[in-house]
Amino acid sequence: WLKARSSDIFCLRERQTTMVHNLGMHNLGVGSLDTSKSSDSKHTGTVRFQLALTICGAVLLFLVLSVVGLVWALTSSISSDALRETSDSFRKAQADTLSLELAELLRPLWTNARRLAVYMNDTVEADNTTIFPPNAETYSDDEQLKELLKFVWPYADPDSYGKFQDSGTEDETSTTVSTPGIAVMIALTENNTYAYSMAECHKMLAVSSRFVNGGFQSARVYLNDSSPLGRSATRFEWYPSPVNEFGPTIGVISTPLPCAQGMAPLWSEGQELQEEYYNFTWYGPLDNPVWGRQMEGEIPIYDSNKNVIGRVGFAHALGNGLSPLLLDIIEKGGDLTKNGHALVYEAGDDADAVLLASTELSGSDQPTYVGQIPDNTTTGRALQAISAEMGTKCPSSQRFFSFDDTLVDVTPFLSETFGLPPLPHRWCQVMVVPRENVYELIDQAGVYTIVVWCVAGVGFVAAVALLCCSLYMALFFERLVREEKRQHQYGKVLEAEDSVRNLLAPMTVMSAPQFLQLTEMICSEVLRDQGLLKVLDSWDAINQFREKHLILFFSHQWLGFRDPDNKDGIQLKCMQSAVKSMMKTEAKELYVWLDYISVAQHHRGLQWLAVSSLPVYVSVIDKFIICAPDALHVDTGKPCGLDTYSRRGWCRTEILAKACASGFQHMFAMSGTGEDLKPLTEEDFHNLSMDVYKGEFTVPSDCEKLVIPILGLYSLVLKAPESEVSMQSIKKYIDQKKDSFFPAFYISKEQDRSEKRELFGSLVQLMEQHVAMTGKDMDMTGEDVDMSGNDVVVQDTDVTVDDDGVFCRSL
Repeated sequence: WLKARSSDIFCLRERQTTMVHNLGMHNLGVGSLDTSKSSDSKHTGTVRFQLALTICGAVLLFLVLSVVGLVWALTSSISSDALRETSDSFRKAQADTLSLELAELLRPLWTNARRLAVYMNDTVEADNTTIFPPNAETYSDDEQLKELLKFVWPYADPDSYGKFQDSGTEDETSTTVSTPGIAVMIALTENNTYAYSMAECHKMLAVSSRFVNGGFQSARVYLNDSSPLGRSATRFEWYPSPVNEFGPTIGVISTPLPCAQGMAPLWSEGQELQEEYYNFTWYGPLDNPVWGRQMEGEIPIYDSNKNVIGRVGFAHALGNGLSPLLLDIIEKGGDLTKNGHALVYEAGDDADAVLLASTELSGSDQPTYVGQIPDNTTTGRALQAISAEMGTKCPSSQRFFSFDDTLVDVTPFLSETFGLPPLPHRWCQVMVVPRENVYELIDQAGVYTIVVWCVAGVGFVAAVALLCCSLYMALFFERLVREEKRQHQYGKVLEAEDSVRNLLAPMTVMSAPQFLQLTEMICSEVLRDQGLLKVLDSWDAINQFREKHLILFFSHQWLGFRDPDNKDGIQLKCMQSAVKSMMKTEAKELYVWLDYISVAQHHRGLQWLAVSSLPVYVSVIDKFIICAPDALHVDTGKPCGLDTYSRRGWCRTEILAKACASGFQHMFAMSGTGEDLKPLTEEDFHNLSMDVYKGEFTVPSDCEKLVIPILGLYSLVLKAPESEVSMQSIKKYIDQKKDSFFPAFYISKEQDRSEKRELFGSLVQLMEQHVAMTGKDMDMTGEDVDMSGNDVVVQDTDVTVDDDGVFCRSL
């Protein structure tokens, strides 16, 4: 491949040598220049692509392997930390999920009680009967009891009932009546009046409900004088929705609830009403012989004097609700919690702390208290480790740690965090999983680190070698790319020089009599088809034509973006007036050159060739006439005249072409009313700028089309002998403002996008060197140097196009 590239360099230098030998040839054609440029451009593109591809591949491989090596160099600590952090985040998320599930399990006890407590602040009546507070008659009278049930049951969330499951061990003869679901109770004295303390309480009246096999079963205790106890208790079905009716009686309960048990949630020692929570209080956890372990939420019932006379209680069976929840958390943990266990328990001494639920010990094996958990079980050993680590089995803050081959996560459950009233005793939840569930991945990462280190090391050496090779090739071809760029720029210099010596497009003129017959300006293609144009195809044809004819060159500003004149034809009339004036003083037959009739308007290729030949056209004309009468622009409505003409970039180009080709003689102007043809004096030229790139362009990109023609005109100025005063004056004018006269770049603003585009770059310096060294050998393969041996410095002068198309030199 390197050998092939060396062959390319040899071919390049041969082309450069051929170009240098042809510097003095005046018949160098545009076609040959274009072919050379195309070949050089194609070669440069190929070299740059191959070089860029190689370097990018080497750099990319080097960077990738460097990053891989760096990452895996830190893997021994970072990977394990990352995995540990990830597992800790997962463990924390599991703990948070369990806390949330616990809160959701307890929430109905509080929300249902709160909803009912709001209405119990006032007396509640229905059908002229007082429902709240209930009295002794409420529980004995079916209609009053029905109204009480209708009022209470809507406050019991049906979903919460669904969490209770029939244990199948219902004992209707039990001396203790459980209250799963909802219960409304009042305390009475021996005289059947409200009791206000446990000491006064002689009997309880109550109605309670539970959810069994898709229906509600209720029980009530009411006064019954015929009973030995003075009261009776029955169990019946209740249909709360949609009929609110009693169902059949199921049976009689022989031993109604005693005061000591019925009012214990409010009046027992240690039970405190929380005023900020509507005097709500938690009761439990406690064991119920029918429903197992349960938790209750209680609110008091008041008489008219705001004295506590009873309670409304809501209950959850924790055994049937909490154990499945823990199992679900373990199952959802997947591999990280495989063979793991969870438990929830109450804070306190081992003998008093209640075990709420456990996945390792369940059913009949589940003990009542934490201290009864066997030490040989996983959870038993975990609790001992927690106590040793933190001084208590139920800490007040979350903690993750490990012992032996086991990971332990202990988290306090704080009910107030979830908007619930504080529990009387803190609860804690524990997750225990085997260590290998998490650290097996970390151990594997250590093995992978060694393997990757070996692979990365070999790849790193290869990447360094490839990068060194790429850098060598970059240096090897840097000179080649620089030479190609200079060759391309030098080709433009030759093209510019050739453009003012060769006729790239035929010169087209129209006879004066036919021109005078026009009533409006007609484009070149139409006049061509009508046979009204004279086409001069070569220098010889032009010179022979001029022996018998005079050519008038009209320079003017277009009065519309698409039309050269207005609908009144003011410029055409002005030009025809100038032709008539010339016909009076000239003996030869007159012909007219006008851009709209002499340059192709529909074929962009031919149009560009004609623009490039503009210096040649101007150099052979006999009279140069500026036509700039006062008029209004067709599209903008702004005034146009000699002043706006002199600001137009294209108009300045035509003036510059005339001055560089044949000096300032034979130049005329028609302005104002457009009636008088006035020869231009030296004073007039001070008002007509030749600084093209400070002029205005309707199409900003037109300034790029003028680079080659203006560079060619500059070559004429450089080649002019010192005896030509006008040329020296033009050279002095250009030297004073060379940076703005030949801007290196310009900034094109199209809509909301700005783009920096090249104009002359280093072409001016190359043209000056070329003219100075014409006929001498020029080192095309060395650095860009001027005649004194110094580096050529390209002035990066920007020209900005504003929204109106005006070119302004940037500050």
